[in-house]
Amino acid sequence: MSDLAYTIVKEYLENSNCFAIISSDGITTNQFVISRSDGLFFPAALGVEEKKKYESLGQTFSIAKNLDHYQNKICQLVPSLPDSYKMKLKLQSVRVIILAVLIKLVKIIRTLTSDNTLREWNKYADLVLVSASETLISLQQQTSVDNISNDNLVDALAYLGINRSSLEKQILNLY
Repeated sequence: MSDLAYTIVKEYLENSNCFAIISSDGITTNQFVISRSDGLFFPAALGVEEKKKYESLGQTFSIAKNLDHYQNKICQLVPSLPDSYKMKLKLQSVRVIILAVLIKLVKIIRTLTSDNTLREWNKYADLVLVSASETLISLQQQTSVDNISNDNLVDALAYLGINRSSLEKQILNLY
């Protein structure tokens, strides 16, 4: 497993540390701001005027806002699920991947020089967003975790440098 995924599991999953990452979304406000600072996340901000310079930024803000909502929702749901429930592992995996992709966004924002970098992030982050949505819908409809397609996450995991089986083993060690 990547060091990042391992650290996310240790820092955020072991102690059920729930939090919002985005303090200003750039959609309903004039700035996109991540103010969290904890060693993995670092403060990062972009003004909406940057949308003129980087055309993909609006989509980036939207995807990031939704991912932040989902990771927080998953964090709050997980403690109420039995450890033996397969969906718990799936939800925890999705949350780690969301956190990893948002950490990657912070790095991109802090060194942003090209719209291509944002387009690439948008592509993979959107795959993660679709997977998070499908997973939560499956939980709400009480359908089997086996019915959730993992195809969306394969490319996103490669983009993040995360090995799925190692990630799942690390999460299973918590239970």
